[in-house]
Amino acid sequence: MMESMKAGRPGEIKTLSFRRRTPPEIEVLNMERMLRDHHRTATRPHRTDFYHILFFGRCAPVHRVDFQEVAVTPRSLLFLAREQIHQFDAVRKYSGQALIFTASFFCQSAADSDFLRGNVLFNQILSGPLLQTDRETHARLRTILNWITEELQFGAAANPAILKQLVHLLLLLAERKIREGLPQARRSSREIQRTLAFRELIEKQYIAEKRVSYYAKRLMLPARDLAKATLRVTGKTPKQMIDDRLFLEAKRLLAHGDESVGEIARRLGFDEATNFAKYFRKHALLAPLEFRRSAQALPARADRSRNR
Repeated sequence: MMESMKAGRPGEIKTLSFRRRTPPEIEVLNMERMLRDHHRTATRPHRTDFYHILFFGRCAPVHRVDFQEVAVTPRSLLFLAREQIHQFDAVRKYSGQALIFTASFFCQSAADSDFLRGNVLFNQILSGPLLQTDRETHARLRTILNWITEELQFGAAANPAILKQLVHLLLLLAERKIREGLPQARRSSREIQRTLAFRELIEKQYIAEKRVSYYAKRLMLPARDLAKATLRVTGKTPKQMIDDRLFLEAKRLLAHGDESVGEIARRLGFDEATNFAKYFRKHALLAPLEFRRSAQALPARADRSRNR
């Protein structure tokens, strides 16, 4: 399924790479078997260079996604974008299947890239990463997963075009299900697209640029229209969204690396470590090093619980 890649810096979190580099770069895995074979790696924080869709069976683990504890329920689906940091529950059992695929597999055109990059399932601007489904919806999505599995059984003769269209269909149906559950005020496609475009620009520029005016100008929107879109879609102002991304990266670097607070401050665009420390304490209610000690103690506690 996957293999470890060495981290780029001492102490930096590892990235797991898709093992098979010959097309099609897509697999359906049994989650119990996957965890049995890769337990130590999967239950510690890690990134992957591929997308996950986890189809849960009769299980209720707590999956950790970028410091958020996601309480899994039976018949739910979890959508994880590449480069997200996550870890499997080290104590509770999993059942179900994992659909994994790379961007190279899905993105055969610019339209495919735009669709995947702007899909609300992997951006999570409308809800969290977990999709709760009723029996009918779950059965429909599982049917598509079964078709993907059947096509993959052809091995080298599996048709990439068929597989890609099936994944596309699955994503469209799941995204529609999320939108159906939203209040009418949050369903505006124009405002969702504006918010997605803003989030994508934040991802590229949040270290260099923290001004809302910069993003509004790049998106060719009045700042008030940008704020209207983000508030309606996410309940957050543009400034809060920028701060959220910066704060997330600060937590990642503290929890999963060994750089000093001063080094992290410089990496995130702060002139002084003291300014970064004030910023972090304001958002976390903890000093940076207090947060690091707390976050880095979690894997050890999970290992002790599992071995009891």
